[in-house]
Amino acid sequence: MFTYYPPVSREAPSAGVKWEEQFLRKATAGKPPAVILGGDWANGLAFVRSLGRRGIPVLSVGKSRRPETRSRYGNTFIQPWHDGGEAALLEMLRRVGRRLPVRGAMIACADDYVLFLSRHRAALAAYYEIVLPDESTLEKLASKRFQYQLAQEAGVPIPQTFSPVHDLDEIASRIDFPCIVKPEYSHLWTEYRERADIRNVGKVLIANSRQELAKLGPIIAESGLEWVAQELVEGGEDQLYALYAYFDRDSRLLAGFVRRKLRQWPVNFGSGCYSVGVREDEIVNLGVKLFQSIGYQGLTNTEFKRDAKDGKFKLIEINVRSAGQASLAIDSGIDLPYIAYQEILRKSVRPATTYKQGVKWINLLADIRAFLEYRRRRQLGLGQWLASLMRVRSCAYFAWDDPMPAVSMTFRAIRNAISGKVKWREQ
Repeated sequence: MFTYYPPVSREAPSAGVKWEEQFLRKATAGKPPAVILGGDWANGLAFVRSLGRRGIPVLSVGKSRRPETRSRYGNTFIQPWHDGGEAALLEMLRRVGRRLPVRGAMIACADDYVLFLSRHRAALAAYYEIVLPDESTLEKLASKRFQYQLAQEAGVPIPQTFSPVHDLDEIASRIDFPCIVKPEYSHLWTEYRERADIRNVGKVLIANSRQELAKLGPIIAESGLEWVAQELVEGGEDQLYALYAYFDRDSRLLAGFVRRKLRQWPVNFGSGCYSVGVREDEIVNLGVKLFQSIGYQGLTNTEFKRDAKDGKFKLIEINVRSAGQASLAIDSGIDLPYIAYQEILRKSVRPATTYKQGVKWINLLADIRAFLEYRRRRQLGLGQWLASLMRVRSCAYFAWDDPMPAVSMTFRAIRNAISGKVKWREQ
């Protein structure tokens, strides 16, 4: 049963002590605990389940009480970051760390937590084992602008790219249309959209002409963020591939898995809602080439797209963490969370790059919305969609042994639909 533990604060020390006792009773020297930063996202949920099912004590840390935090496999701690929350989180992690009977493994499953962990690694390394690239490399990889520079230096193909975006007129005279404009730091754009309650703008902005590019100026300026302009790589959504990988402390590929998108939401530029595990050696080779060139360590989820113009795979983005579809890798036979946990704790781990191909994964609520849009465009019929559901063997939220995240997600979706917060079609 899910229990909500209040955030630790000076105003509520007793709540903090009660929570600590409940978690620390589970931690033993034989089962070093795992701290999952970003447990309030699908990616974090996959990690909590993977490790919790093995009897490993799991502390799941999040910013809000989302459905993902209702897993029975982890103790959940909610700490908002506003009003000094980051400092309170650091204080809590250090206090718990001092009382652990053995050093635990700390894993960040969201961009902002990766940066948090990097900033405070010296303070936390006294109590937890941490595997991350060095700070300068990590800061670069969190920035899309530097991602493309690093890829070019490593000889990995990229789309035509311009950054930073300051003079839209100059870029319009040089870039090929259609083009996309995306934030240098994705998590800052997500936070801005939530803070400004912007619901009609997605992860990226798209322009089909010079005039449309010029109209994006106010959004870019008002956000206060840095942006990257890039040509649109030709090809359908099913040409988007990603490497989910873990590189050990010597930058050797310890685990690798390739997924292919089949549907996404929003339809044009969104997150995968229906995907499949495939074998694509070129994706693995490009990933190894890129990450070994910079001595990368830890988890990564790196997306490429096959360009219809020349057939080459081109880098779309690098994420310095695992992905929301981590459960697909697990259900295909590559248990990234457990492999990462073992290697972080300096245990011997055999490389894992062989897995069952063709396993289908779904985020059902997002896929329903995607289906309605595909159907409106006459790209997917009801019978085809229902048939695709019958082939699903992996889910973002639902699990027979851990149903509450899916139940909570469903009730939240119904509530939002009734209140009009859910946009069922693209604008």
